[in-house]
This record gives sequence, C-alpha cells and structure tokens, in this order.
Amino acid sequence: MISGYRHAPFSQKLYSLFLILYPAEFRREYGAHMAQLFRDRWRETKASGGASRLRLWMYTLLDLIQSAPKEHLEKLRKGDSIMRALKTIGLAIIIYVVAFVVTGMFLEKMRTQMPFFLGSLIDAIVAVGILFNLIFLILWSTRLMPVARAVIASGIVSALMLGIFLAIIGSIVPANARPSGGAYLSIVLSLFVWFIVHWTWAQRKAQPPATV
Repeated sequence: MISGYRHAPFSQKLYSLFLILYPAEFRREYGAHMAQLFRDRWRETKASGGASRLRLWMYTLLDLIQSAPKEHLEKLRKGDSIMRALKTIGLAIIIYVVAFVVTGMFLEKMRTQMPFFLGSLIDAIVAVGILFNLIFLILWSTRLMPVARAVIASGIVSALMLGIFLAIIGSIVPANARPSGGAYLSIVLSLFVWFIVHWTWAQRKAQPPATV
C-alpha cells in the first residue's frame, strides 16, 4: 500500500485502486511512481479549477484503458499458457451452452409443477451462473489476476452486464412484459449465491496445504 494512503484525497485513493487493473509485477515495479505522478498532476490542477481536473481524469482513464490490457497481454506473451487458456475457454463455452439448453428444456417441462418464484429463481441461478463462471474462467485461466481478485472482478462485471441488459429490456419492452420484482430479486440472489460459492472456493484455494 502506498505511504500516506489513508490521508490522501479521495481522487488519489481512487487512482490507487485503479492500479489494481495492472498485473502484480507491473504494480510492484511502477505503481508507486505512477501514483506519485498522479499526485503531482493533481496538485498542479488546483489553481486551474474543475475543468483541468476533469481533463486529468479523462486522460488518466484513457491511459488505463489502453495500457492495462496491453500489460496483461505482454505478460501472457511471456508465458506459454495463452493457447491452453483459449482452449479452456472455448471448451467451457460449449459446455455452458449445452448446459443452458438442456436446463432450459428441463425447466420448461417442470415450470407448471413449481411456484412461479421458484422457477424464476432456478432460471436466474442457471443464467447468472453461466455468465459469472464464464467471466471468472476467462480471468483465471488467462492469469489476468489472482483467484480472489478474479472472483471480485467477475461479480462486478456480471452485475454491470446484467444491469445494462435489464435497463435495455426495460426501455424497449412494454411495461406489461417487463421482468417482475420477483425476477429482479431472483437475479440479485443468484449473483450473491455465485459470488459466495466462488469466494469460499478462492479462500480455500489460497490456504496453504496442511503439513503432517
């Protein structure tokens, strides 16, 4: 953690959190220097007002978007795991698609025999699980980040994607055909369940093996 982090302005704390997007080795080597450079530039904008700070943030975010993926790709090129990761992801996509179709066919037959909320919850668990697991698999198999951080990132990305999807559905579908409150609750519960499952697994994986 950067020295003086607790007493730093909010923008500097936020930038320090954004540095998590870079590989761990890159952060260890350049993180402190990048944070110091941002602090210096932030101080320079004090006299210029809000417009200069907005331009600084726009430049900073653009640099993050361009450079963070580049550093991760460079890390992948240095190893021989990228082809294995791509094969794993491709196989996972096929498995998830088959599982989604088969489960959907099963639920379609069973829906009349179960309460509506229970059917919606099972639908959500399957759909959210496929999305969450696929994102996590991409982050973990390509070694873009450690397993615990991959779980957190998967939860955030899944929530954002689901939020955008529901917002689009809500804007283009008639009011009487939009998802019900129970459907929204099912999605939230499913996201929470999958996050807890992955987080528990990540914590167990991070524990050192017991010595005899």
